Amino acid sequence: MLQVIVQRFRPNDQHSTFATPPTFSEFVQFIINEDLNDRVMDMHWEPVYKFCTPCQFQFSHIVKMETFDRDQELILDKVGIRNVVGLHKDNVGRGGQTSEDLTHKYLKELPPKLYNQLIKIYQIDLDLFGYKAPKF
Repeated sequence: MLQVIVQRFRPNDQHSTFATPPTFSEFVQFIINEDLNDRVMDMHWEPVYKFCTPCQFQFSHIVKMETFDRDQELILDKVGIRNVVGLHKDNVGRGGQTSEDLTHKYLKELPPKLYNQLIKIYQIDLDLFGYKAPKF
């Protein structure tokens, strides 16, 4: 998949070797292209509303990455297995940056047109799960 992205979205003179993975911008171009051509995307970046249909179920909890530690503790306490299951504690990534820091960093690298196209693809998910797209 990585080679496909590089071949499609990197100028020909730059993809003779595939030692460098796709940039975030190339990956976003790939997602936009897949969406524009009505291709089914990998479930890891397919908008959730297209395969999860959360409105068809009555969920008691929605876990978000921003509150993952708190959410998992609450759920494990509620079902009485907190002492059985190990808790995940890692809301800080490489270089001490939070996922929110990294998200903003990568989104700011996108040209406005790509950013707006990307937000359009995920707008229903943003609305559904209570997020607002940052303005750049």
